[in-house]
Amino acid sequence: MNASAKLRRAILAGYQLGLYLYPAEFRESYGSELNRCTKDMLTESASPLRTAFFLTEDLLRSLFKEYFGMSLSRVPQLALLFTLTTFIAGTGYLISQQVLRMSANDPQIQLAGDAAQRVNTGEEAARIVPERKVDMAASLAPFVIVYDNAGKPVASSATLDGAIPAPPRGVFEFVRSNREESVTWQPRPEVRIASVMTRTTNGFVVAGRNMREVEIREGRVFKLGALGWLAANVALTIIWLLTPIFGGSKAPQLRTPA
Repeated sequence: MNASAKLRRAILAGYQLGLYLYPAEFRESYGSELNRCTKDMLTESASPLRTAFFLTEDLLRSLFKEYFGMSLSRVPQLALLFTLTTFIAGTGYLISQQVLRMSANDPQIQLAGDAAQRVNTGEEAARIVPERKVDMAASLAPFVIVYDNAGKPVASSATLDGAIPAPPRGVFEFVRSNREESVTWQPRPEVRIASVMTRTTNGFVVAGRNMREVEIREGRVFKLGALGWLAANVALTIIWLLTPIFGGSKAPQLRTPA
């Protein structure tokens, strides 16, 4: 076998490998015909290298047209997949965030309820609040504040900047009618408190604690959800791009050189 024949066989083998870039249905239907046409072209061609260049250029052009056209028609499928992953990731984050937020009220519910019962039995407010003093901006420890019926502090185990803060007036009015409320209280910027306010016979009791650690965990959950969303979308995009290779498609036509 001379060098020219070996070159023709190598070009034909390379073209046959290139056909595997087309969808499976196309290869099954048109692979034999294209192989035969390519073999005839190489046999009749005086310049195998020129024919190889033509075959490569034609293969790349037809592949681009094939997959570009298929991709445009399948864009709604990818958009639907992205919508589903966004919904799942968003729902998972919201559920996790709400679980973290609600669990932040666990000790305050008990503290506020117990303190309100003691106030209702006539016990002095100063004896109800914990002895340990809490800096609301720095400490994660729970605290209790007792307010009179006008919303003025009577006794407190917490301070903020040397004073005893009070929740917004709207919270007092709501609890006056509804007996209890859990609310995120922000007495000043960068200080957020998970608080529970309970109505008493002659005032209000607030139990709360700094949400700093809870917000750190919420941030971690958000990052994990975002990474999961990104990984899922990348994987789906790769599968979406590779599916035509193993699926069906119309066959492109092999042109003959002029």
